[in-house]
Amino acid sequence: MVDKNIKIGDFKELLNELKYINLNSDENYINSLNSLLLSVMQFDSRKDLFEMVVEELELVRKKGLEEYLKKRPDLNKQSYIDKTFIDRVIYWSGRLHQQMRWQVESGLDPYSIYTPEWYQSTKKFETNFDKIMDEVFSKYWGTGADWSKEEYLKRIKNENN
Repeated sequence: MVDKNIKIGDFKELLNELKYINLNSDENYINSLNSLLLSVMQFDSRKDLFEMVVEELELVRKKGLEEYLKKRPDLNKQSYIDKTFIDRVIYWSGRLHQQMRWQVESGLDPYSIYTPEWYQSTKKFETNFDKIMDEVFSKYWGTGADWSKEEYLKRIKNENN
């Protein structure tokens, strides 16, 4: 729990400590930031703290897939390369669903993780990504109150096309 009267400098130090503690795990860092966000949301007079946490969450997101993949040994190793197509579908379905859920829990737009730049960097890494996402939407996310394929496609569309 954060004290409502915390100074900005002390709060920045707290963010740095969280980052250092979770240096090897973006997932744990995001979970820590989400917990911190919930804590500061109750302080109506401290929107500055809320904005700092949201900005930090955005920085983590903007590292992009390429940076994320560098830190993910499971994707850099033969274990990802050896995954079957359906195992890759299951992998991406779970990871992207989790990231979108984190966005919602943080009070952010769940689709903001999808940008044309993100899409292009993902396609460089996973050449079958379009086919994978077709399967994700038809078999995993298209079964009720899940995510919108139309919104996803709108977000990844390059306006220059």
